Amino acid sequence: MLVRDFIDNFSFWLGEISLKFKLKLLSTDHFIIGKPTDIDLFDAHGIFLLAKGKPVTPHIIKLLLNRELYIIKYEGKQKQNSSKSFSSETYKNILGLMRRIYFDAYLVNSKNLLSTMDIVDEIINELQEFHIFDAKYQMYVDLNRFRTYDNYTYVHSINVAILATLVGSQMGYYGKYLHNLCLGALLHDLGKLMTPISILQKTSSLTPEEFEIVKMHPVQGQHMLQNVDVPPEVLKSIRQHHERWNGTGYPDGLIKHGIHLSAQIVAVADVFDALTADRPYRNRLPPYHAFEMVISGSKTEFAPDVVQALRRSLVLYPENSVVKLNTGEVGIVIAVPRNHPTRPLVRILFDEQGNYINNEKVIDLLKDLTRFINEVEFNTS
Repeated sequence: MLVRDFIDNFSFWLGEISLKFKLKLLSTDHFIIGKPTDIDLFDAHGIFLLAKGKPVTPHIIKLLLNRELYIIKYEGKQKQNSSKSFSSETYKNILGLMRRIYFDAYLVNSKNLLSTMDIVDEIINELQEFHIFDAKYQMYVDLNRFRTYDNYTYVHSINVAILATLVGSQMGYYGKYLHNLCLGALLHDLGKLMTPISILQKTSSLTPEEFEIVKMHPVQGQHMLQNVDVPPEVLKSIRQHHERWNGTGYPDGLIKHGIHLSAQIVAVADVFDALTADRPYRNRLPPYHAFEMVISGSKTEFAPDVVQALRRSLVLYPENSVVKLNTGEVGIVIAVPRNHPTRPLVRILFDEQGNYINNEKVIDLLKDLTRFINEVEFNTS
């Protein structure tokens, strides 16, 4: 069955949810040839043309100009969901502010620190609008969608700040404490501006000498702010974000509670986002894999309570989002176990060959460990 046939004929009930998918003409959007798209694209017949994250081709531009490009939307009623998505518009605005700060020749001064605080305010205000301080709410952050926009360094810094703020709020941070945590997360990699680009972009393994240069960036970041009025906990987040719970980190080899709590939070956010990003020397990991790697380090590298706070606050696959499994099957997330967010319950819509499945097929990824989610195809929430 073609996707178009599925869209025209298929509606389904999931508890209190009734959804019907429709093709919708893409009337306005800005694409650049060679740049990745952040949405899935279809033709007028419902044929899948280009997956989210793939580079835009001249053919796609031609279809857009001829008003022959479509996206999938849904109609229907759905129950109130406790997961919320970080606004793309707000994120792009934050990205613009961050870019200007990073390109300013006078980055480290009081004026630009105030500009950075504007970013902190935007992040916290966005999260507060979605009641992140209410334990029943969770935030869905599609980190890789935002990563298509611009330079890795400051996109990574924004992602880490968002994640750290979510985790901090779960751990009781509020007011100036939450602001300082977010600020430290935004500036945690500031010292990498002093690291040679040839090392940061190296596609092969670093030599021991090169790795020693990279390991200097936490201290360099702290030194860059030594003449600016920055709260001590912000400096500790910058200097200590590569320290590890078991004492194997750097630059000071601190152990357990000798590491400032804010730095422990930034460390977990930093590692999770880095694992889910493409790097010159490796491809990104699926979020489920990155999350499970962080969890596996909760007794050695990371503070267990910080990892648990990340588990409670982050939604990798929101209910009603359409996901693609490693088998090639496509389905919709119908339930997410709070203690196992990487292993939701998925109703399969299309098999490995892209054929619509007529009979009910639900897979519990918590029980079927041979399957896992590769990517969110598109989000209906």
